[in-house]
Amino acid sequence: MAKRRKRRIRYDRILIILCVIVALCIGFLHFVTKEDKAVETVTERMYETSDIDLSYETDDLKDDINSTYAFVIDLNGEQILLDKQSEEQIYPASMTKILTAIVAIESCDDLQAEVLITEEMLAGLWEASVAGFAVGEKPTVEELLYAVALPSGADAANALAYYIDGSVSQYIERMNHFASSIGMSHSHFMNTTGLHDADHYTTCRDMGTLLEYCIQNPVFVNIFSTKKYTTHALAYHPDGLELNSTFMNSFNDDFTAPGLIGGKTGYTNPAGLCLGYWAENHDMKMVAITAKADIDGHYKHILDMSTILNYFDGWERKQLITEGDLLKTYTVNTVYDPYEVSVTVPDSFVRDIPSDANIQVISNIPDSFSTTLNRQEYIYQMAVLQDDKVVYLQDVPITIPSEQKFFGRVRLWFHSLFSKEDK
Repeated sequence: MAKRRKRRIRYDRILIILCVIVALCIGFLHFVTKEDKAVETVTERMYETSDIDLSYETDDLKDDINSTYAFVIDLNGEQILLDKQSEEQIYPASMTKILTAIVAIESCDDLQAEVLITEEMLAGLWEASVAGFAVGEKPTVEELLYAVALPSGADAANALAYYIDGSVSQYIERMNHFASSIGMSHSHFMNTTGLHDADHYTTCRDMGTLLEYCIQNPVFVNIFSTKKYTTHALAYHPDGLELNSTFMNSFNDDFTAPGLIGGKTGYTNPAGLCLGYWAENHDMKMVAITAKADIDGHYKHILDMSTILNYFDGWERKQLITEGDLLKTYTVNTVYDPYEVSVTVPDSFVRDIPSDANIQVISNIPDSFSTTLNRQEYIYQMAVLQDDKVVYLQDVPITIPSEQKFFGRVRLWFHSLFSKEDK
């Protein structure tokens, strides 16, 4: 009996030992094969957002133009190309007629409707430029618009106001409401013509907003890009009233203007020489406003336009990086078999740049990674440099999976044990 009890005790001990060994093996296998899901993401940065420099370094252009104020924007991407005190208050002079015209275009259903010219429409315009309509004549709304745009006719501007709203004052309310509705938040208008009034003001940036809106309208574009137009036969102009653009006919071969489409000039003594225009060149759709060019000497606003458009004739709208292009190839070193992973550009980036600009695309992604028992997550950066300055940053996430092979994980586990002991 005693021998049987001793044998049973030995078997029980052996069984307990086996169970312990099995439990340890199971625990070991679980530890070696499990992957920690709560992996800390490590961010590695080359640059901060504050390092991005989107300025166009057009200080030389600012110095080269006569106008005190200027604003140039490429509508294809809303990129500001030139900003010279663009938010300072200016007097728009006859650039006002851009607003007068677009309000009339959008307020009239029938541009061929005739408008009877009356004495009150022509009253008080002795200081203003006029198209030359006479009392009793009946030009159409469209002809009045050409008269507003081309010879900068104040008579036509007031005629439109009386026709649409019955008075100039009512029409001015309509103009101010329209300006506010499209985002001209620093503007106020007192007349349809641009004659000087201390409370009649705007900014180059607001006028840029207006012109950007206007050139979406094909009627406006057609009228404000025309050099010459003749009305139908009128009572005092049996051959029609000839209308010539003070802007489109104000320059010749001495003033090259690459891509110019149309625009509107303005002038009073307080306002100086002003100009609003638009152009398309090298896939850039530019709207430009200049104000308060020196009056001593003609056409300095036209000279500024030529300077600006020739300056940007050396630029182009270019896709600097393309989504899906190869950015980097790195190696993942596993315990046994390394493999390569390709990283592609996350998003495209388009920018107006000088044609001779030096473009570099760099990243701080390492050449290789080594697998561990746990998944690794990193956020690196890709940067686009234009002439060594950062113009674009993009985060690039990288995930390195854990070591997948069992014996590889065993080796890493034992290595981690010895590493801990070494420490």
